[in-house]
Amino acid sequence: METGAHINTESLRLLMVAPTAAPGGQEDILFNLTACLPALNVSPRVISLHDGPLVERLRAADVEVEVIEGGRLRQPAHFVRTVRALRATMMQGHFDAVYSNMPKAHLYVAWGARRQRIPTLWCQAGYPDPPHWLDRLASALPANAIIAESRDAVAAQERLTPHRTVHLMHPGIDIKHFTVRADPNLRQRYGIPLDASLVSIVGRLQPWKGQRQFLQAAATVARSHTSAYFAVVGGAILGWEGDYPNELERLASSLGLRERTVFTGHTTEVAGWMAASDVVVNASEPEPFGLVVVEAMASGCAVVALSKGGPRDVIEHGTSGLLCGSREPRVLAEAIMGLVGSADLRARLGEAARALVQSRFTREAMTRRFADIVRTTARMS
Repeated sequence: METGAHINTESLRLLMVAPTAAPGGQEDILFNLTACLPALNVSPRVISLHDGPLVERLRAADVEVEVIEGGRLRQPAHFVRTVRALRATMMQGHFDAVYSNMPKAHLYVAWGARRQRIPTLWCQAGYPDPPHWLDRLASALPANAIIAESRDAVAAQERLTPHRTVHLMHPGIDIKHFTVRADPNLRQRYGIPLDASLVSIVGRLQPWKGQRQFLQAAATVARSHTSAYFAVVGGAILGWEGDYPNELERLASSLGLRERTVFTGHTTEVAGWMAASDVVVNASEPEPFGLVVVEAMASGCAVVALSKGGPRDVIEHGTSGLLCGSREPRVLAEAIMGLVGSADLRARLGEAARALVQSRFTREAMTRRFADIVRTTARMS
């Protein structure tokens, strides 16, 4: 269970290892942690196992960051070189703890940290139910603690063996980047009428995130609300999505939605799309946490999400958003139509949602919790 954060004057040196530098929620979490940790007397140094946008962001923010190319796990020689390079960094850095931002990073970190007798913790950024082989392997390696980002993820991780201490840490956002004031130019650029109801789904284009079910639900909504528009916000950035983006556009055309649906591709205007939307849908299954849910709530949007995983830790059903029992298109459509048809309900949910995020899901609150976990872990040396 989460405990209250406390001020501690003890200075700690923390090595943070990121397995990827691609844009994404977990990378945003790491960036926000590095921004807030120094105020809590924790000095972070970041090693990324790949170069990319996260590294650029960290350097621009004057965070101490280095790239040690990790290659692929299927390249044993490269893997061994990376493990040795990380261990050399640990030997020289006088670190009080080592944090891996995802299970994959812990594979590179675990044995070197153990040999240097540095306490380790890693973040279960997924929802291991059922567990992926990476989850099982990372869980079997030495670690002093694991962080999971929702109650459901904590419970799933605790079912894996061997049993480790699992801490709950809800992610948080830099709320100043999200506004309830929409930029009308964004709608105009994409031909969306200013008075139309805009329903969006935000996230990388991957089947588990539910864009297909969203479009199927949108077709039902469109028949009842002829002025509604839809947006699929996000792109294929990981390289293994195959034909999925094109499949979604073909589906929209077959459903008669193509003239009323925007596909943005990868975009840096996520906050703008949140502010421009009346309803934001999260149809991910399973959803470890759902940072986009919190971002949409911070933007004053009415949010529809599934009542499993992270969203049920965040949304108070009927008060700060709506939770659905499944992502079956007719279930999603029913919830969406209730919001599209009631501006008053959208306004009430959106106002309560933003207030909730401001009180519980800021990056400062997340970092206080994280610093407490790091200090607890460091004392295990």
